Amino acid sequence: PAPLSRGCEHRLLASLLRAVALLAQTDNPALHYLPSDRAHFLVAPTEHELKHILSKDPAESHPNISWPPEALVVIPPNISQETIATLVTDHMPALKWVHYFYAGIDGIIDVARGPIAERKLPLTNGRGAFSSSLAEYAMAAALHFNKKVPTCMANRAARKWDKFQMPVLAGQTLGLLGYGDIARSTARLARAFGMRVVALRRRAGELDPEGHDRLQ
Repeated sequence: PAPLSRGCEHRLLASLLRAVALLAQTDNPALHYLPSDRAHFLVAPTEHELKHILSKDPAESHPNISWPPEALVVIPPNISQETIATLVTDHMPALKWVHYFYAGIDGIIDVARGPIAERKLPLTNGRGAFSSSLAEYAMAAALHFNKKVPTCMANRAARKWDKFQMPVLAGQTLGLLGYGDIARSTARLARAFGMRVVALRRRAGELDPEGHDRLQ
């Protein structure tokens, strides 16, 4: 057959589903939200199982899939750095991008400094994806204890009407260890409650774009 022109080749590639290798426990609820209409995800919890999947070219059974996979997604927990390193080093020669699901990269830091850096691969993470949810959880926890929800629940179970003082969050101080995206989102909600915000960060002296009370 005649070779495809560059334009036809680009259109063909654009019409294919990209294959993405994904390390995750198969019962991880995050898997329910994968955009399966935009990529073909090869999911396995271990390096050995994913290696087995990668060894089979699905072109015959799935001709609409671009092969081999050029992306690796890691969804913790229970995924070792050794597993990630082996895949990056030995089993994914076409790899062009690694994504770590969590907001931090603590669970992949050795691989990031080792094989990923050696291959000069882009490494992204989930920064910002969970900030609003976790900020709401932090404020829910603050309200839980401030409004003495455990006492209310105990009184309800005991069918008892107990008068007690219920404080307010306004005027109280919220302390944050670290000031990344999650902490900033939490601080914004805390300020809406009238709280004073104090944050401790590694790089002291930087101006706070949110205008919070104190950074150190």
